[in-house]
Amino acid sequence: MSTRLDDLFDILDLETAIDAGYVRAQQHPHLPLTIFNYTEKAAYERAWTPVTRQCRGLIADSNTSEIVARPFPKFFNHNETEAAALDFNEPVVVTDKADGSLGILYPTPTGWAIATRGSFVSDQAQHATALYRGKYGSWTPPPGVTVLFEIVYPENRIVLDYGATDDLILLGLVDIKTGQTLSAGAHFLGIDWPGPIVESFPHGSLAEALAAEPRANAEGLVVHLLTSDQRVKIKQADYVAMHRIVTGFTARRLWERNAVHATLAAHPDMPIKRVAQQLRLDPVEAHGIVDAGTDWLDALRAKAPEEFLAWIDATIRDQQHVAANLIAEVGATAEQLALLPRKDAAALLVDHPHRGLVFAALDGKPITAQAWASIYPAHERPFWTRTEDAA
Repeated sequence: MSTRLDDLFDILDLETAIDAGYVRAQQHPHLPLTIFNYTEKAAYERAWTPVTRQCRGLIADSNTSEIVARPFPKFFNHNETEAAALDFNEPVVVTDKADGSLGILYPTPTGWAIATRGSFVSDQAQHATALYRGKYGSWTPPPGVTVLFEIVYPENRIVLDYGATDDLILLGLVDIKTGQTLSAGAHFLGIDWPGPIVESFPHGSLAEALAAEPRANAEGLVVHLLTSDQRVKIKQADYVAMHRIVTGFTARRLWERNAVHATLAAHPDMPIKRVAQQLRLDPVEAHGIVDAGTDWLDALRAKAPEEFLAWIDATIRDQQHVAANLIAEVGATAEQLALLPRKDAAALLVDHPHRGLVFAALDGKPITAQAWASIYPAHERPFWTRTEDAA
């Protein structure tokens, strides 16, 4: 008997999640297939339910609702609350957290194809399908399971450098009917995959995996707890820092957008060129920030990796808090000194850390841009740097 969507969750819950923007359904361009994937909104709002967790590249027949591919459900970093109660001594399989795109093998009338987590036709999906058919087309996957790969090739580099590697790295299997999963690696049985298999490690428990030393040119580990069939990620701090910098999610980049929009909100008639000058920004970049619109934060969240959403919000909130406090403090100081002769006010401000801002406020000049300029973030350096080991 085939497995249908309503065997996994209530269809009304799926429809509600789609209507609320937590799940996106994409139709195959030529076949009666639909792929369901949780959205950026679900990740940002942490709207994790049986529906959103299962919709991580879930593929079903559009007419019958029969599931044709069932990937791993959404799993979390080990220190996230959604990771639930974990037995740190439970037997595990520990594998490398590969740094590419998830590839989901699914059947078509013309042969097997590969989708990515939310698309049948992404660049990565098309590349992986061509690679699979050209290199592994004679291999037949076991019946009743979904085979999952990491898609790695030079043009799909995220952070880690895999050199000229262009291949499909086997990650594991999911039994479509039961949802039971198997991890590729040292404990993997039952499949004669002729291509590369994700690297595995001898750690015997989650506790041992957490105590493992960081590796060069690595994202981290995936720990599959065998008894409970749970998975958790352990991401290396150096990888997270490098990912943030490579993808442009630095405190300075956030500051630029924060500062420009805060200045224009306080002084809407100020010319952009003047805003750029006071913030010490390239006028072209300042214009680009303005042209991107006031919904820049929503757009930023939409493309941000999930791990950075909390960091982005905290960084923006902290910057706004510091700027607002500084403006209030300078305004209060200027108000107190306004009744004094200029010479006396200047004498009192000799050692003031924001002397120029206070004088600007005393002169009735706008100080928002100057205040933001004074909290420009320090340079962020990556913890990980490329070495010969990364080649």
